[in-house]
Amino acid sequence: MHACVLALAGLLLATSSSAQSHGRPLLTVAPGLDAVVRELVQHGPHDAATVCVTVAAEVGPLGEVDAAFLRAASLPGRRSVGPRECPPTLESSPIASVDSLGRPVPPRLPPGHRDPFRVAIRADSADAMDMYRTWVRTTHGTGFRDWECWRHGTAATDWKVICRVLRWGVH
Repeated sequence: MHACVLALAGLLLATSSSAQSHGRPLLTVAPGLDAVVRELVQHGPHDAATVCVTVAAEVGPLGEVDAAFLRAASLPGRRSVGPRECPPTLESSPIASVDSLGRPVPPRLPPGHRDPFRVAIRADSADAMDMYRTWVRTTHGTGFRDWECWRHGTAATDWKVICRVLRWGVH
């Protein structure tokens, strides 16, 4: 089978039947995936205080990532949250607002609002002993980057993560 099809086995080790979030199962993710999120956040915008972590529908059943994973994926000054707690993107919009004379009207943002940095885990697979390959899309405003990340380690060690941008663009 193709590695992306096997991503479910690599990314979702177990779905906890006892833990629920608003009636949806909490997903338990593969070891070291929090290190991938932290690595990508370091490459993200410095003005985004919130990091929104999602697991793509193609990877497995829809559900919220568990709180322990979100805490492990957080960096000082940047809180990681699931999709239900993610604030809206307001700063960058592909639609321009104009007044009755056609003049641009800047968006009215709530005081202190900062667009979130979104990290969407698209696929994850184990390629070799203690070596994992992950495909991720990050977005901020209308810009995106698709990443391929490799990580090596075990649950008892620090993970070594290397990521490279595959493509980037604007929505």
